[in-house]
Amino acid sequence: MRFNKNIIYLLFEKIIYNIILIYYPITIINKEKIYNDPDKSCIYISRHTTHNWELLIGLITLNKYSNKLVRGLGHYLIFILCPYYYFIGVLRGTKQNALNLITNKEYLFIIPGGGEEMTIGSENFKKTYWISKSKKYKTGFAKLAYDNNIPVIPIHPHNVEYMVFSPGIYLANKLYITKLYFNLMNNINNLFIYKILFYIKMVFTLVFGSYLVIPLPIHINLVIGDHIYKKNNEDILSYTKRCEKELNRIMNLY
Repeated sequence: MRFNKNIIYLLFEKIIYNIILIYYPITIINKEKIYNDPDKSCIYISRHTTHNWELLIGLITLNKYSNKLVRGLGHYLIFILCPYYYFIGVLRGTKQNALNLITNKEYLFIIPGGGEEMTIGSENFKKTYWISKSKKYKTGFAKLAYDNNIPVIPIHPHNVEYMVFSPGIYLANKLYITKLYFNLMNNINNLFIYKILFYIKMVFTLVFGSYLVIPLPIHINLVIGDHIYKKNNEDILSYTKRCEKELNRIMNLY
């Protein structure tokens, strides 16, 4: 069943969103590339930030120019931290939920890097990181698009990392703690220990990246990238890397 705007969504859209725009004005670049095919689904992708503050305004901004509401797919932890996401159309990021949305011809928004990308450090915000906790390259979103012959559309909100200032993460970067921790994790061969180190880092990032922060007014340019369709006889890995290349291209435009 397609998601319809409820009273909480309308509260965000009509009141909270407009208040937020005073502090974080948004300009859409390549507005004509916003997907509006009523007969097919699509998958928007973006890079994960350390703070998640842009997700609410990003979804509502897309929805203002889309003929269908874009449905976000997120990690189950996000609903513990932000339970209101349910009311703006975000679902738990499972393969079955994604397939149901595609079957229903809805538009999806997926962050391929997930928690792993969120925790690699704000000093790396101009790079994608699509390596899973099992140290495998992430191709799940691309396989969904590939199998269902729908486009992947990379988007990127420029200046998004400057929405907040995190004293804790700033200090960790300056002292090279984040870089040393990242190198430590990459040199761990034991997958169990690697995952423990990952979750420790995730908790640190959530606390010091999302909560113990200082909001900073900044203008955001939301860039819509090219629509990426699979090519004939192209394998999943090659298709995924083309999607990643386009995302990196628009991330580094400015």
